[in-house]
Amino acid sequence: DFNQEIAFKFLLENAVLCNDAYYTSKTDSKLIGDPTETALIELGNLCSLEKSSLEFMLPRKFEEPFDSNRKMMSTVHEITEDYFFPGNIKDIQDHLSENNKTSQAPKYLIFSKGAPEVITEKCTRIIKNNSIVPITDKDKKKIEEINTRLANEAMRNLAFAFKYLTEIPDGKKIEQLENELIFSGIMGMIDPPRPEVYDAVQKCKNANINIIMVTGDHKLTAKAIGSELGILNAGDRIIDEEEFAAYSKEKLTRDIEQIKVFARVSPEHKVEIVDALKANDHIVAMTGDGINDAPSLKKADIGLAMGITGTDVSKEASDIILTDDNFATIVQAIKEGRVIYDNLKKFILFLLSCNISEVLLMFIAIVFGSFLFRLIGVDPLLAYLPLLPVQILWMNLITDGLPALALGVNPAEPDIMERKATKRRERILSKNRLWQIIWQGLILTLGALFMYFIGPKLFSTHSLAHDTDIFHTCVFTTLVITQLFHSLNFRFEDRGIFARGIFANKFLNISIIFSMLLQLAIIYIPFLQRIFSTASLNLNHWLFILISSIVP
Repeated sequence: DFNQEIAFKFLLENAVLCNDAYYTSKTDSKLIGDPTETALIELGNLCSLEKSSLEFMLPRKFEEPFDSNRKMMSTVHEITEDYFFPGNIKDIQDHLSENNKTSQAPKYLIFSKGAPEVITEKCTRIIKNNSIVPITDKDKKKIEEINTRLANEAMRNLAFAFKYLTEIPDGKKIEQLENELIFSGIMGMIDPPRPEVYDAVQKCKNANINIIMVTGDHKLTAKAIGSELGILNAGDRIIDEEEFAAYSKEKLTRDIEQIKVFARVSPEHKVEIVDALKANDHIVAMTGDGINDAPSLKKADIGLAMGITGTDVSKEASDIILTDDNFATIVQAIKEGRVIYDNLKKFILFLLSCNISEVLLMFIAIVFGSFLFRLIGVDPLLAYLPLLPVQILWMNLITDGLPALALGVNPAEPDIMERKATKRRERILSKNRLWQIIWQGLILTLGALFMYFIGPKLFSTHSLAHDTDIFHTCVFTTLVITQLFHSLNFRFEDRGIFARGIFANKFLNISIIFSMLLQLAIIYIPFLQRIFSTASLNLNHWLFILISSIVP
């Protein structure tokens, strides 16, 4: 029966009361707060020690919140007459510190919890065999061994201690009362990673994303968790606060690529970690949930705050709020970001290559048209503009615009999460892509140029007005169909038009069909013919148009 075990009683009371987690309402069983603290309250519930009942008997008077530098927190509680004392008053008075021994019964309790190595150093006594006795070096060594064993099992460990007080000295902070404590126990708990996190970490590695774990846990705990998740591998390094303090800014920048886990570091150190990564030209996304995480969240290129456990300050400082506090969601967001960037490139490259083809066609026709007509034996007086302004406008708005918009929602390519991360200074229009656009524009122009020069020779009826409309329509339609076919090339960045998945982007296929139907409408509907200076085409025209369009 735990009620007969003094140490266990104090351990549970300490865990439940030195705790900032809370229920949303008196009738609701949902807990709000840090997962570690909610777990401690759940443990109390299992042992019939509910927080509301304990707070009635031991109402909180003061608190010294957890601080990453102190690595502990403490609360002071008033002892009411409803509180159950373990033993008689005389026994309790015997356990008061020398400075506090009086004839009075204790009026207050101070509960502390924190890192085992910190709490142990503040303790002068320990509960053993239901008695409070002086703590020895042997006891401290045993506590350290237990802490190490649990940490190696990826457990997050907390030590607990308490002390009776007859009064709270005026003008003193609780921090000054955190001495001569009575060690009540150590707890190890594990927050197992969600199953999807393992796959998410592997996806990040495949995508050349460097994952660094920054934690307040013990170095051994951090090492066990990092190894389990696949973040920490052979040859990777892990450093703790003491080692971090010895690093200069230059040394951290130099070694940051090999360090995968930072243990027991304070939130202030996160800013230095972000600076070191940026100095190595990384795009940095930093997660955080506490008030002290705000500077690093602002410093990072992308600050990610936790939506469930995050503080309002961290959410204000962040760029993105993670509503489910799930690492796998970050990986999914990275994938979506890559898809958007990939599709943006396709959208721009497609439109520019189409526009260049139109510019080249007009330039060659205007500058070299008469000369080339004479060269192939066609009357140079028949030289005409291959495209009219209204036809160019039509292509830009409809036959180029619709497929370009469809490319903007192109599904993710199979290898999207296996590519190298985008460099910070990478340009969409790099030198290679610029040459690619010019080359593609030239290829697109060839079919229309062929139709421009060969049309008068093949389709002339010696009716200048009618022939000119036919010639315009043939060149115009050839370039439209060529550009529609060209849009299929952009489904994949480095694959051709006949790559698998030709029907993967239904919006692109619909836009091509719809654009072609609109093109047929302006060719065969009389009032549209007058607007766009087009003429009806026969099968002979279509045969040459399709050959000229498909070959390039």
